[in-house]
Amino acid sequence: MYNDKSGGGNAERTTFETRNRKKRIAYGAAIILLGIVCLFFIGLIVWGSFHLYRHYVTDVHDKRESDEYLRKLVRQVKRRFLQKGGRDGCRPYSFDLSCGVPCSPATFKEAEDKRTCMRRCQNIYYQNRYEEDKHFASFAYSMYPRSMTVSADGKERVKVPTVVGHFNEKTGTTLNTTEYRNIIKKEILLYGPTTMAFPVPEEFLHYSSGVFRPHPLDGFDDRIVYWHVVRLIGWGESDDGKHYWLAVNSFGAHWGDNGLFKINTDDMEKYGLEYETAVV
Repeated sequence: MYNDKSGGGNAERTTFETRNRKKRIAYGAAIILLGIVCLFFIGLIVWGSFHLYRHYVTDVHDKRESDEYLRKLVRQVKRRFLQKGGRDGCRPYSFDLSCGVPCSPATFKEAEDKRTCMRRCQNIYYQNRYEEDKHFASFAYSMYPRSMTVSADGKERVKVPTVVGHFNEKTGTTLNTTEYRNIIKKEILLYGPTTMAFPVPEEFLHYSSGVFRPHPLDGFDDRIVYWHVVRLIGWGESDDGKHYWLAVNSFGAHWGDNGLFKINTDDMEKYGLEYETAVV
């Protein structure tokens, strides 16, 4: 089971948050697209050969766009495109994958300085032209009602299509906790992974197994290191009957339960669980 032994400590909250937020958001966008491709293309392509490209998602060509939230970034895949990665794809992921749990601020600073926008495929292993390797989403939406900035100055906001919002509007009432959880479960079951954002307290970094619960509950806000984005792939109930989500983290297979973790929703929803973007 998860055991809090962190004892608090000083975290580089501001520096870490500002330097790696874009990478976490980009990873969240890429992994959900990867899961959907796996679900719908199974039997049609070789799973290992179609690596949706995290590097490209971070290689946005407009710096203003790189500072937007996950749902806007995924909508860019609909308007623009995403390309194949992996060794045999158009553009392999070029950043170091062994930077730590989580990566240090220096890692992101170095990667950011080296990052360039390239509009061509690698010459080795891959024969398609850059323009021929564009993959678009047909529709982007959010699971939970929210709005999104659509102007460079951040002042103009619009509501994005949401699944829970649709049901709220049609029924004239607000769905309760069990109802919107069931909608998210159905989404995962039918269409594959979706994403969840949540505030990460210091003790989460030390998670190893079991169902994560923040401990102690008092002083939670003071222990937040940053907001994080993960991929939801399942759900269940703990021994005490409490609901949890099963999620895939981006810290590597050596963290948690082979890179996965379970998170108690009853406790964490008090502090903020945002059920984010999905695409088809």
